[in-house]
Order: sequence, then structure tokens, then C-alpha cells
Amino acid sequence: MSLFLDVLSQGFLGGFSRASFLLILLCTQPCFAYSIWFEFDRVLEFSEVVAWVRIEGGELRRDINGEICGAAYTAKVLHGIKGAQDGESFDFGNFSGRKIGAQYFVFLRTQNASDLDARPNCQGAKPALRETVEGYGTIELQYGQQSGFQSAVILTSPPYEIPASMPGFQVRGGMVDEELFLGTLEIRSTDFLNWLKSKLRGYLP
Repeated sequence: MSLFLDVLSQGFLGGFSRASFLLILLCTQPCFAYSIWFEFDRVLEFSEVVAWVRIEGGELRRDINGEICGAAYTAKVLHGIKGAQDGESFDFGNFSGRKIGAQYFVFLRTQNASDLDARPNCQGAKPALRETVEGYGTIELQYGQQSGFQSAVILTSPPYEIPASMPGFQVRGGMVDEELFLGTLEIRSTDFLNWLKSKLRGYLP
């Protein structure tokens, strides 16, 4: 209860919406682990690379002492959305668990100095690009049940902020509040691609 009151008093670091308040009421304590929300508007604006890719290969990168610096993947661009062209390849990291041969939507930015402060020896070992939102910058394509087992993206709130207007199949049990859908959404991959492109028109010159 004290944790709940502390969150209320701090206003979730400066203020939260009615949707966030409802999540506090509905979630059990593990939900508080989601301190970073994947907000599509912000992620699309600040990502340098947004693309639909296929993972062609992967490896663990090590520093000069043989210590592991993280995973690195080689991705081929199937559909470039921002900062990438169809058919090109690039490397990104740093999180393990991505599947070789699987397809993902990726949201990436360039590694910066603060990414390397804790592990300076990894500077030459890590790929230039990393996930814009740690752990959530790669969204896997799956076979969706609601969409007739077509290629689809499945999003759950939290951690994703899902606009209620996003096209897709809202799984029963969710709710809409303040223009956000709280629950699980299944959206066909091509619809998600087109939605991302339409959103980006507001950020690209």
C-alpha cells in the first residue's frame, strides 16, 4: 500500500493519465516493473532506423579480454520505413533472444557514449545500432489467431501504449480509456507497416 501511495504522490515522475491510474489499480505489484512505456509517437520520432527485417545471423560480441559485451544480429531489410532501404543489411544489438530466420519490426538508434560508460572495453565490439527502447525495440512477427493465422504483430499494454485507433483485433477482455487500448491487440503485419508509415509522415521533413 505504501508503494501505491508513493506512486500517487510522485505522479509517476511528473504526471500520469487516467489510463495509467487505472493500470495502477488493476495491476498487481509486478506491473510496477514497467517504468518505461513504449510510446509509438516518441519512439518513431527518436529512432534513427525503423524497418521490417529478417534476422540473417547472430553472435555474442566480446571485448579484448574475452568478456561478453552483448549480442549482435545481422538483419536484412524487407521493408524500410525510416533510415533504411529495402534489401540493405545492417548489424544491431545488444539483447539476446532474437531468433535467426525470424522477422521483426525494429526501432533502433545509434549507440552513444552513455551506452558504453559502464563497459568502455566494449566500444569496438558493440554494433553501431541498438534498440531505441531497451528490450522492446524489436517486435516479432507471428501467426495471428484473430487474423486468420496471417502474419501479425501482437501488442500488449503494458508495456506498449496502444492507440485505440490502431487497426487490428482487440482481444476480448481489454478496455479503452483516454484514447488508449488497455489489453492485447493483434494487427496484421502489413496493416502495422502502413500504420507506422502514416504516423511517420508527421515527423519526417
